[in-house]
Amino acid sequence: MSKSPQGKPSEDLIIRIRTAINLAGGPSAVAQKSGLSRRTINAYRAGETTPSSARIIALANGTGVSPEWLLTGKEPMLPEPDYVLGAKNRVRDSQGERGMRCAEHLQPVNQIDPGLLGRAIQVALREKSKHSLNELSNAIADAYALASRPGRSDSIEDLVRKLLS
Repeated sequence: MSKSPQGKPSEDLIIRIRTAINLAGGPSAVAQKSGLSRRTINAYRAGETTPSSARIIALANGTGVSPEWLLTGKEPMLPEPDYVLGAKNRVRDSQGERGMRCAEHLQPVNQIDPGLLGRAIQVALREKSKHSLNELSNAIADAYALASRPGRSDSIEDLVRKLLS
């Protein structure tokens, strides 16, 4: 697990947990999807305890993020949906490697852009000494929502900085 010397979860893990929960609709929505209690989810958000491996998986399932990303921050943030994996496998079976290269471009509709979100998280982590974890996770979620709007010209990095100033 990602822990600090005191046995508490690291700030980076708390930020990833809060960000995933915020993007998934909040603790109540995650509780319904994950099978974890709202009280447990709130304890993880507050950094009071570090989730076990089984609970990391439940949180990941409840928020839609990759368990590996949630635990370590390693990309990709979002697992590929089954229909994308299935399409890639069907193309590979029917056309070999050439078809597989074409299938790599399949993307689900309305998917979170992990690169955009990752840049927001990186900026927020640079500011973590100046702000509470709650402020950081809220800024990440709000900046992502703003940056995802069509016609928005501000970079996500600028949005995070503005929201934290």
